[in-house]
Amino acid sequence: MSARKKLTIIGLNYAPEMTGIAPYTTKFCEHMQDHNYEVKVVTGYPHYPSWSVSPEHQALPKRQEIGGVGLTRVKHYVPSPPSLLGRLRMEVSFGLRAIRSDWGNPDAVICISPSLVTTGLVLLRAKIARKDLRVGVWVQDIYTRGMIETTNAPGAAAKILSALEARILRTSDSVSVIHSRFKDYVTDVLRVDPQKVHVLRNWAHVGEAMSIDPVSARNKLGWDWKGTLVLHAGNMGAKQGLENVVEAARIAAERGLNLHFVLLGDGNQRPRLEESGLEIPNLHFIDPVSDELFPVALAAADILLVNEKPGVTEMAVPSKLTTYFSSDRPVVAATEQESTTAEEIHNSGGGVVVAPGKPHDLIEAAIALGADKVKAANLATRGKRYRDEVLSASACLAAYEKWVGEVLASKESKSSMSTR
Repeated sequence: MSARKKLTIIGLNYAPEMTGIAPYTTKFCEHMQDHNYEVKVVTGYPHYPSWSVSPEHQALPKRQEIGGVGLTRVKHYVPSPPSLLGRLRMEVSFGLRAIRSDWGNPDAVICISPSLVTTGLVLLRAKIARKDLRVGVWVQDIYTRGMIETTNAPGAAAKILSALEARILRTSDSVSVIHSRFKDYVTDVLRVDPQKVHVLRNWAHVGEAMSIDPVSARNKLGWDWKGTLVLHAGNMGAKQGLENVVEAARIAAERGLNLHFVLLGDGNQRPRLEESGLEIPNLHFIDPVSDELFPVALAAADILLVNEKPGVTEMAVPSKLTTYFSSDRPVVAATEQESTTAEEIHNSGGGVVVAPGKPHDLIEAAIALGADKVKAANLATRGKRYRDEVLSASACLAAYEKWVGEVLASKESKSSMSTR
């Protein structure tokens, strides 16, 4: 067996965070550790999606091991609620501590973005410290588009961020993106060399669908609501635009419809949403549940919901979609028709798309799917097939392992050329 290659992974989010980017980074690192790599992680303290570090997480040791992977946690600022300046401050505080941390003597460094400023600082240290140290960037969200679409960043700030994002990605040795639309943006708009941009999909990180009917699942959770249940699981932030769901629940209640909306999770917008949803009898807020109960919660739904703020088109592929497609339930996506999310729904055949910010459209889609059990089952089957064929963990992780191998091969090739 060849000597184990050394990887240092730098990213803000890691286990025990259960949503967003953390599950993917965690599983990737554990996979590489199990496949002849020595993996070291520099990460932050768990803060997402609540945008606060709980006393339990504040007490985590600076150094620990999870799943065989050695972690170094560094303190950083957490904005609450998050804003453009607040997130930049968080990234600077994390990045400055990350570049002063012990990276070991890695063969390559992989940065997880978003956390663009951190990535820039890591690249700076890497290029100064060792000319042959290769740096790959794993792009989970298009940073600039995200800032523009969720924070209404001023034009000047957007241009500065876009120029910074372009410079950082061009300077890196290799870039992986999670969707072909992301590659189009990175190469066509940010002008990154297409030869070093690779499309590597996120995988479904929830196991097989629960073989349990919605009524039994609701009984197990103590949810005694009758009728069609629409579940949104995950972050309650700005880009989700969940005011649309609150208003849909209000209208459904006023019309006497047997339709319930459940918002499961946490996020910086949850308190405001709860306040605006007071006294709406068919709107339910549920705290995050354990990994064991999460599949039960998905099984309790008749319909799973992706809801995005109007105007969101390019910034991200919702991580919840990979989970939803594992659940054996149909998906309704309230999103722009030209969005990356809509494209994913159409490619999978696992759901229907309605206009964002249109609560009446959301209600009508939910009523129609709730009444048409055959269509709902067909959509669920197509989503499951897409998950198995395109988003399986084994296939996706093998692709990431191959990408890391190519990053290392480019290092060895460059070192060989420099000695000639």
